[in-house]
Amino acid sequence: MRLKNYLKVFFIFGLILFLGVSAPLSNQMVTAYADETQDIKLNVNSQTIVKGKSFSIYVYNLSEGQTVSYVSSAPAVVSVDEYGTVTGNLVGTATILVTVTEGENTIALLSCDIKVGPPAISVQFSRLELTMTVGQKLTLERNIQPLNAAETAKFSSYDKTIASVSAGGRITARAEGATYIFAQIDNGRFAVCKVYVYPKGTDLEELSAEVPEDGMLPADVSEDVSDPLLNNTEEVDFETFLKNLNAAGKTAEDAESATGDAN
Repeated sequence: MRLKNYLKVFFIFGLILFLGVSAPLSNQMVTAYADETQDIKLNVNSQTIVKGKSFSIYVYNLSEGQTVSYVSSAPAVVSVDEYGTVTGNLVGTATILVTVTEGENTIALLSCDIKVGPPAISVQFSRLELTMTVGQKLTLERNIQPLNAAETAKFSSYDKTIASVSAGGRITARAEGATYIFAQIDNGRFAVCKVYVYPKGTDLEELSAEVPEDGMLPADVSEDVSDPLLNNTEEVDFETFLKNLNAAGKTAEDAESATGDAN
């Protein structure tokens, strides 16, 4: 009876010791394997591109001796070459399957979802003029056609010291004055909005109360009430518009700077 008790205690002790040692080892093995697979990843997992445009998929953290292959689920819509260059051929969707191998072993299976949309044909701002105070931030609404266009507008400011604009179209008023904010698309068309920046604390509601029914700012607010530069912008290209700005009194240096920002 006493021997059985000793054996029972010994068995329990051995089981506890075994579990205490083997569990950490097991966890370490699983964690190491997970880390290896997580380290190998793509630069993007999904992407929207314009029909006819291309971009590259990259695989990060490859080890020496590992190779990568790319396959498209719908080559007619989205093609991919052996180097990972993806091209949108037709409007639609496809998935790029990426296989990482080492010798005969598959190390990782990755994928990237691609959506191909049409290019933009026109862009417009919701307003031709905007009033702000120093330090204020606003996102100016814009309309891009067609509605399913995959292309996004490129934004720039004629004078970033007065008002700057982010890649997403968020305008920041920085100093008192007036400048122009542009939104451009690849076919050369563009939208323009004139931004008037007033000192911090200015009552913009009081200023707006002075705006007449035609929607233009009063003469004491805008030096040029009609501002012909804002009319028929679709009839000129962007370079011509900048030259007209320069002819209206802007410096050549500012015009060149705006051209550089837009590009």
